[in-house]
Amino acid sequence: MISKTSAKTEEFRDKILLSRIEKHGWAKIICPAASDSPAFAFTVGLFQKWKHPEIIVFGLEFGDLKDCIDSIVSRITEGEVFKHLKMDEGILSVPLHLHRCRF
Repeated sequence: MISKTSAKTEEFRDKILLSRIEKHGWAKIICPAASDSPAFAFTVGLFQKWKHPEIIVFGLEFGDLKDCIDSIVSRITEGEVFKHLKMDEGILSVPLHLHRCRF
């Protein structure tokens, strides 16, 4: 059972997320590492605005996740399309392997 406070908090977070997508065309969500999983970050809204698949990044330090997502999205909004199985070394000077994911 979800408490009323929890439901209101979730509704508030959803409104913030939707307002960011409306204002910027996308939003990023960064999740800290847990005892059994690494930190990761992902986008919401790229497909709706730019018809580009959403991005998820993991395997980096928490602080680098934001910069990586921002760098990728900057290139997408300038018209670049990242292709499946392409390797890109121009993001954070770290080799980046691009793979198609299905959820």
